[in-house]
Amino acid sequence: MKKTKILALGLAALMGLAPVTACSQGGSGESSEPQSSQTESAGGENNSGADQPEKHWTIYTIRSEDLPSYQCLDYVLEKYKAEVNPNVSWDHIYIADRPTYLQKIKTLIAANDAPDMFDEDPDPYTAQLYQEGVLKDLTQFCEDNNIADYFYPAAFDWCKFSDGTVIGLPSQYTIEMFWYNTEYFENAGAEPPEYLDDFMATCQKLKDAGYTPMSISGVESWTMLRVLEWTTFRLEGNQYLLDCARGIRKYSEPTGMQAAQFLYDLGANGYLHENFAAADLAEAQELFTTGQTAMYYIGSWEMSAMLDKSLSDDMTGKIDYFTLPEMREGTTNANQINVAGGTPMCFSAEKWDEQTEQLILYYCQYMGDYQSQYEFTPAKGYEAPKGETEHDQQIIDRIAEDMANVEGVIRLYDLEFDPTTNTNNGPLAVSLALNDITPEEFCAAVDESVEQNAADWFDDVAEELLKAEE
Repeated sequence: MKKTKILALGLAALMGLAPVTACSQGGSGESSEPQSSQTESAGGENNSGADQPEKHWTIYTIRSEDLPSYQCLDYVLEKYKAEVNPNVSWDHIYIADRPTYLQKIKTLIAANDAPDMFDEDPDPYTAQLYQEGVLKDLTQFCEDNNIADYFYPAAFDWCKFSDGTVIGLPSQYTIEMFWYNTEYFENAGAEPPEYLDDFMATCQKLKDAGYTPMSISGVESWTMLRVLEWTTFRLEGNQYLLDCARGIRKYSEPTGMQAAQFLYDLGANGYLHENFAAADLAEAQELFTTGQTAMYYIGSWEMSAMLDKSLSDDMTGKIDYFTLPEMREGTTNANQINVAGGTPMCFSAEKWDEQTEQLILYYCQYMGDYQSQYEFTPAKGYEAPKGETEHDQQIIDRIAEDMANVEGVIRLYDLEFDPTTNTNNGPLAVSLALNDITPEEFCAAVDESVEQNAADWFDDVAEELLKAEE
């Protein structure tokens, strides 16, 4: 298996990095009903507007309004309106959970009304939109305007299909980690596990001490799929997942069975909080930051919620993190962890025009001005945000150091399977954690769906866009 190594940027250089992710990142909104920020066309202070065209953008996002990655786009839009074209307006619409968000996007596209801008990962559904001509191919635009020069390589590369086609622009730059309550770990006589093999023992110590070991979102089922990924990636790297997605190997092989058993055991042993299947990311985060659970796996895009300035007095100074542990019989290293450029900001091919081009150039130039004050940004040339306490600064510095030492890119469950299997896997993973199905039944269901759907999908253009070779 070939490995793509992200250059280990110096710590000072990485002070501007911001994440993707994860692939699939919501925020702390409590409702799946759309929420939006709006503007009305009006003259700016520095522009008469007489010779400026009117333009309205509709923007759909999975980033909640309290996240810097949401706010920095509003900052750029307001700045553009004030300094370039006072006759622009926009609706910036946030939908809280990813399934509801995706359903809304699919409904709009089916009605031939794709938003001007919308968040999508380089996954099978996005490849389908590209094939159908719905999604704007940004490759030539980026080459003509040297867009890659504005961003750190790992963040910009996250916005591409495997064949190099650019489908969006970075919104963040993040790593993923286990946030944990240091006081609870100390009281339980537990330490962050050096090996994933010992994770269950750590959970049991926490449970025996009276703590709920971990919060997770069943509504955002990509977080459940991450749990499966911990095992399969540590044991065999990316290739096992890629081969399973294409039917070359079976998920019912020992590696897949071990991953399924791990998620099943988290639920069976009571290591997840009550009602986790119905919890969204906001609830999962709140359970952790208010001391109701001992751990929470999520990305550094939620860093601001973990810092002392955002916590109650009884939680300050008690949050730290550790990254995905190695496995004793594994093939990947501790510095191979999830890193991404946030869910890319994509564009409608039909609605792309000169005004949108000008705005996007402006975005590339100025998005870091705002974002870098609050979180790591994918834009080059910015220092890291400053912590208000010594403890906060230690966390920020550690994240920067971990980013500097990351190797490779982990391919994600919610991006690699054919669209049908991809849609099925999330609910199946939730059922597995609920113990409604067995590990054997889960693995068989994945294999059956791949057998029925993968060949047709990967035989066409999608195989080039999402090719298996790394």
